[in-house]
Amino acid sequence: MGSMFASHTLITGGTFTQVNDYHLLRGVFLFRNSLRNSRINEIVEGSDILHQETATARSQNSKERFDSAISHPNARFPLPSSDTVVRQELPLKPEIFHGRDHFVEDIAQLLLQEATSRVCILGPGGMGKTSVSIAVVELPVIKERFPGENVIWVPCIEATSATLLLEILYIQMQIPVEKKITLDNIILKLDTSKQPRLIMLDNFETPWNAPSGGTQKQVSDILRKLARLSHVAILVTMRGTYPPCDAIEWQPQRIPPADEAACRRIFHDINPSSKGDPDVDRLLASLGHMPFAVALMANLGKRGRSTAKELLDTWDTSGTDMLCHKFTRKEHEPKHQPFG
Repeated sequence: MGSMFASHTLITGGTFTQVNDYHLLRGVFLFRNSLRNSRINEIVEGSDILHQETATARSQNSKERFDSAISHPNARFPLPSSDTVVRQELPLKPEIFHGRDHFVEDIAQLLLQEATSRVCILGPGGMGKTSVSIAVVELPVIKERFPGENVIWVPCIEATSATLLLEILYIQMQIPVEKKITLDNIILKLDTSKQPRLIMLDNFETPWNAPSGGTQKQVSDILRKLARLSHVAILVTMRGTYPPCDAIEWQPQRIPPADEAACRRIFHDINPSSKGDPDVDRLLASLGHMPFAVALMANLGKRGRSTAKELLDTWDTSGTDMLCHKFTRKEHEPKHQPFG
């Protein structure tokens, strides 16, 4: 699965750094949490350690900085030096992507109409919310309405404060203001033309559920300002049950599990040797038809040359520990051993 193992750029410690196999590691974490004690759909929202670890350090002065930005909209705030800041490009849709065509089309139709262009994809981690959002913007009808730079990809996974959210918006929008940021410049850049724009706020649970006091009110204010621009459509993905900011008329779209046939195709595409395995469907059911979980388990089977029955047996005896054991196993260990 090409996109699963690609390098991705993240904000870490005030800079953007390359992190290899990020989606794989994050997927293991989400998968472990979502399957622990067989509770497929009981994921604790906001508990992702990948954005919790830096929360305290990154948000220490966020409230003061944001309040200052609101009180003095023309004030300027320094950004990280230019040699440490990199704009993150919109990822491509996963090469293996099945069972979401109708869901993708429904979201696209909402975005095409100004009255329904505030869309929020909701659901637990590992269901494919980000992949769906990317599939939406790759549709020809969306490309026609929001051509080229009119789609603004905003990865929010490290936006642990309202201030960091503003900085990421600033970077992704490439506002050329000599290393300084103003709140007004973000709105001004979006409003320089009335051509339709689309802002994609991915993993928005991070800023919305940030641990620092007052952040949710501040993030809500940012959303409300963006939503006032009628020509700007907003597509949010976030873990949870309800959209952020009640003041906005959202079109909430809860992502369902993929159907059995789609999960079977995902599993077989990743692990072709599993075709004809009579226990695959039983394995998929045990995973709750969660696409990322299916992809991870298919990779485990492929790497370990394990049958679906062996994967199920290991799951019954080892639980989620099988994932970390498998992905940290030394290269010289026999690959045919099913996580022994």
